[in-house]
Amino acid sequence: MKTDIKLLHQTPNRARYYCSILEDDINIESLKNDLKTLDGIDEVRINKKAKSIVFTFKNISLDTISEKLYSLDESNYKTCNTFLSTGSCYDGEEKPSKVGVLRSAGALALEPFISDDRMKFALTAGVATPMLINGTKELFEEGLTSGVLEAL
Repeated sequence: MKTDIKLLHQTPNRARYYCSILEDDINIESLKNDLKTLDGIDEVRINKKAKSIVFTFKNISLDTISEKLYSLDESNYKTCNTFLSTGSCYDGEEKPSKVGVLRSAGALALEPFISDDRMKFALTAGVATPMLINGTKELFEEGLTSGVLEAL
């Protein structure tokens, strides 16, 4: 889906744009950090309620800023709608397996009753091993993706 933008106001070294991507529930900080990567941008301010983005800049054309805004992909800035996370979500994310959940729950239930640190380590390593193996396979098959980086 193409992002709709409109230059609302400009002065030398400052421009304010309407941006339709702000109508949706997105990670504002991630968007702001992405926009700051443009060479020549000094500051980016986002007003979600007004659906506007203000750029303070030097040595960059408004066309370059507009092109960046037009090329924004909303899926890169989606946020999770859970009480646990306000970070980014990925549509391809797999749901946890029942076996994995049971394995983890069992380890959490047993941990308080184990006094030996080496046994706690063995329990944790045993439970985590399948996830570590799958993560390593994914890393070598797909390369360094945002999903891998989030796990770090």
